[in-house]
Order: sequence, then structure tokens, then C-alpha cells
Amino acid sequence: MLRKAKIVCTIGRIEENELAKTIRRFINAGMDVARINMAHYDLKKPADRSYLSKLIRVIRDEARNLGKTVAIMGDIQGPKVRIKEFVGSLSGKKAVSLQRGDTFILTSQKKFLRDKAGASIRYEGELNFFQNVRSNIKKGDKDKPKRVEFWFGDGRVILQAEEVTPSFASCKVIVGGELKIGQGVSVKNSSIRPGTYSLDCYPKDRKDIALLLKLGVDLFALSFVNSRDDVRNFQEYIKSELRNLRLPSIEKRFCGLADFPTISKIETATGFRHLDEIMEASYGIMVARGDLALQTGIETIGIFQKHIIDRCVTEGKPVITATQMLLSMMDFKEPRRSEATDVTNAIFDGTDCLMLSEETADPKSKFPVESIQMMAQIASTAEKEIKRLNGVEYKYKIDQRHEKNLHNLEERQRELENKLKRQALTPKEYQKGKTDLERREIRDHISYNACEMTHEMKCSAILVLTETGRTARMVARFKPDVPILAGVYDEQIARILKLSCGVEAFKIKRDDTGYPFKEFHQVLEQAKNRGILKKKDRVVLVAGYPRREFGTVTFLNV
Repeated sequence: MLRKAKIVCTIGRIEENELAKTIRRFINAGMDVARINMAHYDLKKPADRSYLSKLIRVIRDEARNLGKTVAIMGDIQGPKVRIKEFVGSLSGKKAVSLQRGDTFILTSQKKFLRDKAGASIRYEGELNFFQNVRSNIKKGDKDKPKRVEFWFGDGRVILQAEEVTPSFASCKVIVGGELKIGQGVSVKNSSIRPGTYSLDCYPKDRKDIALLLKLGVDLFALSFVNSRDDVRNFQEYIKSELRNLRLPSIEKRFCGLADFPTISKIETATGFRHLDEIMEASYGIMVARGDLALQTGIETIGIFQKHIIDRCVTEGKPVITATQMLLSMMDFKEPRRSEATDVTNAIFDGTDCLMLSEETADPKSKFPVESIQMMAQIASTAEKEIKRLNGVEYKYKIDQRHEKNLHNLEERQRELENKLKRQALTPKEYQKGKTDLERREIRDHISYNACEMTHEMKCSAILVLTETGRTARMVARFKPDVPILAGVYDEQIARILKLSCGVEAFKIKRDDTGYPFKEFHQVLEQAKNRGILKKKDRVVLVAGYPRREFGTVTFLNV
């Protein structure tokens, strides 16, 4: 049985003589998506640029040599606060160990006078970080201000602010541990309000994006997304940068997609409130549980996770569950029981992808390959149990999902009509929106019926022909027990489908006659060669017909 949930692995610094071997082991262990966290690269340094280029080349080469498809996702730093350097008595150090009760200074100044221990923070943009923290301190009991806390490594080190000024915070260490340059800083009991994300204010992000576009990454992840405008500004910048760099347009790169595939990370309460509009503007969503838990309260994070996953599944948007999933495997060969349960619960919630961060990225991690293998093993076991339960429950589950989809379409139709009445849309825009909804309704019905037929007729797979991957994602919403085998015409579409649960993509040659059967035959042959299907297996076929009509799904066969 093929594992359906996909695994995203964060790739850290690897010794260059070990790079190819390590990437090969990661792919063989089950890595589907390689995440590159740009917060830890300084492209002003030639060594960083060189390493990044080599890393992407090695991932491509090793995937090709192993006959596997691996997507590469560039994670853009955005408005994240990080340690820039240690100052005062700690000047020149790359890492320091703090003890409970120590005094520690965080400052926005490049130099810190006197002989105190501290660190300067890095924050790009127009925001005055400490002034913003000071102005947005939350109220507690009896309307008294709460004590601001600065969290590092999602709580492995915690500093409590004794004083916050416009240029520094004097803190007491309440949870000791190691701090290092480049480590992210999160704020508890205050909110940072950076406003709409604009690349004009983030020179590092601009340089990172330019290089990643040249190197041919498949996806971007955007941090701290608070509204649809953040995503739209990001997309407009990418389009303009592609023109400036004289690189192929998004439409050419991704067979007609209007926007560069971008995963929006939900890390703030504001982002969660605007989830629906962010989802509409994004290719997919990441449940970034670290910062989100600090903003919304640790007791609510499980509820938020379930809600985000459910909304993404309904809309057919890939969703990644991230943060500390198997963190103890940095030190131990087996995860904690609670971590194993966390992975299982995410699978039962319906997540498309599971993400490993420090487990595979940190040089101090003792079991990076074993972490991937363990995640794959837990996911596969959970999926077998879901398949067993689906023998009785599947028809009820997909009926429920289908009703939710139809209700969502009715709401969107009403919203469209209201906008036309308020003259918020032109008649032309209204007609386009109406046509899109009609096509979506057809896709919904065909996707639902394909999964229902597969279950009732005990088919072995669902074969889908798709230009952009959207049809495969629509079918994947219903979580069929069998693999969804997608025939695509471009390698990059095959790679971005690595974020969709249960989808295996095969590159095929286009048949210009317009009939789908020769193309389906190519998918069947490749699936048989890989041992996914065998002779006399029954399959369901889904495609748009006629083939040249973009965005339609009108063909269903067994």
C-alpha cells in the first residue's frame, strides 16, 4: 500500500562531501518535499550562495538518479525577528548558554555599550520592533498589563521582560538553554503588527526570491501571512521579478497557473481570522503551530489545527502540519508516545503533509534519517486503520464532504450576487466568477462520483489527466482509499503535486487528437511498471473533454 500523506523535510547545513549521500538517504527514507529555510542564509556571503546552488542541484540529481519526484520549497523569512549577533560581554560568540535567573538584554542597536550580556535582533521592514511590543502589551486580571516574554526555539529558552524601551528590552531568563545566531524570536503577551507585507521593505527577501527563481524552486512558503493582500503583493513581486530576470512566466512554468505556487504560513491570530481569504489567494496552507500557539494560547492550538485542515480539505488546498512533530528524535531513536499520537491525529484530521524541521535540519540531530522513516511508518499505519474503518464509514464521510462543498458553492454564489448588487463587481467580473463556480460545481460532482464509484466497485486506482494538477487535488479532497494516479505534461506540475495526499504524478506525452485514452494508457503502463497496478485491475478514469478546453472536468469512466 502506497503511503498517501507526504513528508516535508527541512534541509540544513550538510558537509559538502556528505551532501549527495545524505540527500539520497533522505529520499529513500521517504522525503517528498525538501524545504530550504532562507532565514539561515546570507546571500551577501559567496559561500552561502554557492552552497544553496549546489544543494538544489544535488536534490534534483539524486531524485532523478533514484527515479523519484521531489519538490523543492523555498521558505521566505518575511517579518520574522531573529538574533543577529551577541553583544556586550558575549561579543564575537556564535552560541551562548543561559541559566535561569540570568539577566539578558535584547537590543535593536548594532552596538551595545557597557559590559552586559545581550544580543542584537534582526528585523527587516519599517517597524520599530521594541516600540511595537511596548505599545501592544496585552491586559491580564484586573486590567493589569501582562509580563512580556520572548520565546526562542518555540519555548526551549524563555526570557521575561523586566523593562521594554523603544530600543531594548532588559530580561530575566526563566527557562535556560542555548541561544545561537539566526535563532527566531517569538513574543508572548504582546502582538507585533507589521502591516501589509511589502517586498519594498525586505531587501533580504528580495535577494532570496531572485536567487531561488534562478535556481528553479517549485514552491515558495511565505511567513506570517495576515491577509490576502500579503499573498497578492508577493505574487505581483514574483511576476515582476521574473520579467526583470528574463525568466519564463508563471503560466509557462506551470502550464497555465496564474500564480506561483505559494504556501501561506498561518502563524498569527490575524492570519487565522482571515484564513478563507488567504486560502483563496494561496496554493496551500501551513499550520505553523509554534508562533500560532503563542498568539492564540497553547490550549487552543489543537482546535485551530483541526479547523484549518478541515477548511483546506474542503477547498482542495494542500495543507502542511508543522512544528515539533518528532522533536525528541533529535536525541532519541524513538519519539515520545505523545509525538507519535500527534502524527496519527494529523493523518486522521486529513492533513496532506507532515513536516520535519530541526529533526532533519539541525546538525546536532542524531537521527535525521530515522525521523523520516518513523514519520513514514506512523503515517502508513494510521492510513491502514483509516482504510479499515472506511469499509463501513466511507460512504457517510464523502456524502458529508460533498454536502459541505455544495453548501460552500451556494454561499459563494450568494456572495457574488450581493457584490453585483452593491456594484462591487462589474458585469464582466460577475460573469467570470459565475463561470468559475459552474466549473467548480462540475468538478465537485465528478470528483465525488469518481470516489464513490471507486469504493462501491472496489477499483484499484483513480486515473486523472490534469494540466495544472487542480483536478487531482479536487479528487484528493474525498480521501479515497486507493491512489490517485495523475497524468501530467510537465515535470514541475508533477513536483507540486507532491504536496497532495494520495496523489502520484506521472509525466506523459500529450496526444494531439484530443481523445484521452492514449494518455490514460501511458499512465497505466507507468503505474504497472512501478508495481502500483497489475493486469485486470479495475480503475476509474477522470479527465476534461474536449482536452483543449482548460479548466473543465467532464469525463468519468470505469
